[in-house]
Order: sequence, then C-alpha cells, then structure tokens
Amino acid sequence: MTRRCSKPRDSVLPSRTRARNSSGPPTSCSRRAPKPARSASWRSDFSRRSERVMDTQRRAHSVCAVLNPASGHIGDPENVRALLETELAPHVASLAVYETTGEEDIAAVTRAAVKDGATMVVAAGGDGTVAAVVNGLIGSSVPLAILPVGTGNIFARAVRLPAALKPALSVVAGPHEVISLDAMKVGDTFFVLNVSTGISSRSMEDTLPDNKKRFGVVAYVWTVLGHIIGLRSDRFRLTVDGRSIALNATEILVSSGTITEHPPFALGPRETFADGRIEVYVVDARSTFEYVRLFFRTLFRVSKDDGRLRHYTATERVRIESRRGKHPVQGDGEVFGTTPVEATVIPDAVLLVVPASDGA
Repeated sequence: MTRRCSKPRDSVLPSRTRARNSSGPPTSCSRRAPKPARSASWRSDFSRRSERVMDTQRRAHSVCAVLNPASGHIGDPENVRALLETELAPHVASLAVYETTGEEDIAAVTRAAVKDGATMVVAAGGDGTVAAVVNGLIGSSVPLAILPVGTGNIFARAVRLPAALKPALSVVAGPHEVISLDAMKVGDTFFVLNVSTGISSRSMEDTLPDNKKRFGVVAYVWTVLGHIIGLRSDRFRLTVDGRSIALNATEILVSSGTITEHPPFALGPRETFADGRIEVYVVDARSTFEYVRLFFRTLFRVSKDDGRLRHYTATERVRIESRRGKHPVQGDGEVFGTTPVEATVIPDAVLLVVPASDGA
C-alpha cells in the first residue's frame, strides 16, 4: 500500500501525527516503488518556456501527491488514495501521499519532497492547495499536476484541466505535456490565478468553511449577493507599471490570465497564463442591477471600458492602495492580508502538467 509522506524536520506536528510517524527520522516523502528495477531520474529535461513539451520521462517519475482531506468536493479521502493507488501508481516509478492537517506549511513540505527526489508533485485539492504547492515548486524544474477536488477549482478550469477525478488522473498517468506558467509575487508569496480586493475578498472572508464544503460555489455566490445589497464603491489608487491612477471601485482584480477576452473562455485561454503579462480589471458597479448589466455587456462584448469596468495590462507590477481604511486581499481563493498590496510579474515561474495535444 502507498505509504504516507511525513513532515519535514522543521515542521510542527500535531501529537497524533507525530506518534504515527515516530519510527525513524522524518522525511518529506516516503516513496513506494512498485517497479524497483526501474531507476528514476531526478533531473528534469523540461526547458523553462511557454511552449508545450512532451513529458517522455513520465514512467520514471517519482511522484509525491499532496492531498487535502478538507477540500470541498473530495468526499472520502480514502477513495482518492485508492484511485491514486490503482490509476497512478502502476504508471510511475514511485508514489507517496502526504495528507495535510491544516497545521503545516505545505510549501515547505513540497520543497522537502523535491529535495528528497520527487520529480513530480500532484496537488489534490482546491485553488488554495494548488497555490501552496506552487510556492514550494518555484525555482525548481519539477512540474505540478492537479487533481481538482476543491470547491471552485477555478485555476484548473482556467487552464482547461479535466474537472473529474479519474480523467485528471489519466492526464498524469498517461501521455501528457508540460508547459510553463507565469506567477504574481506578493511579498514572499506567489499566486498563479489572481489577486483581488473588494467584493470578492470580503465574500471569501465571510463564507464559512462548512458552507463551502456543503454548497460549493453557491456558498460564495450567496455571500456575494449579500454584499451587493447596499454596496458602495471606495476610493483607490492603482499603479500599473509606474502609471498612477486615482479611481472609484467596488472590485479590483489582478489576473494572470485574461477574463472574457477570448470567448467561449470565461478565464484564459491557457496561453494567457504564460504571456509575461497580468491583467487588471476595475469594477465600479454599485447595485445588483448594475452587476447584471455589466455581466451581459461583458458576455456579449459591448464596449467594456464604459466606466463600470476598466481594463489595464501590466508587464512589471501592479500596486493597489485604498484611500479610506484597509480592505481584505485574497490570492488564489484565500484571504491573506489587507491593502496596500503590490503584485510583481514573474514569467515562467512554474511548470504544469496538461493533457497532450492532438496528435502527440
């Protein structure tokens, strides 16, 4: 049976986990080798560029899967473990599974796994789990694979990964390609989807975890609707690549990929997450009617820059300052701080496993 990964040495373990892993020195990933005669190569031959690269070494990969049992749509974590064992383990050199507790630094766990020889890390969770694993892979040539079992799985959808668990596992186990993605750096943390302040961050802050697990994305929508009632815009100063702009807004979204720029994609397509740019969308809709109107105008591409929605593009950095008080800021689905916030473009920051293109 696939063994569990243990904590890196400098992590603080809950007592029950520490007792379970007390035999022998702790490592980041205890590996299972179903085919011991097959030696894994610890060096990746993926060049750091946005073009697709066929992963010809997939059967030699040593895989560490980071599994978040509290993810919104994961169900029974043991079922996911069983699928990893049956659908993935036979196709790779070794497999280990680390189950998060909510107490650890997932980025540190990921870095330790790479140091111990993992040549692919699988994030089994939602956008928050993906972002945490990404932060452990920055600066390495080890690719990220995603099993989208979270509440929204917005990033997985944006880069066109399969939404169901078995097809997502087939991408990792079967023929696939590796692409490079840009990231946004805020302080010492990296994000690959978006950073925002306004109605989105307040709604994420106010949505209860139990509601997310029970109702999924609907829980967010319900909270957003509650915030729209009686909504007032605030005054911000937005700086885009050195250009300073004073404006009113109810939402400022900084996105690695484009939004509704390339129908039928709501986010993306995938290539816009690797173009060396970040997109800034400023919304100043102040009622439910204005948000609905803005949605349909955007959907049908009717003059988007009409005062209620403005769009800017940055190739270096974006800074957001609120003029009255501090506003919560979210990154990749998790609230992490308050304004002011500055995001820097980091091209080719991380490698991602994606389905093989037709004919590959």
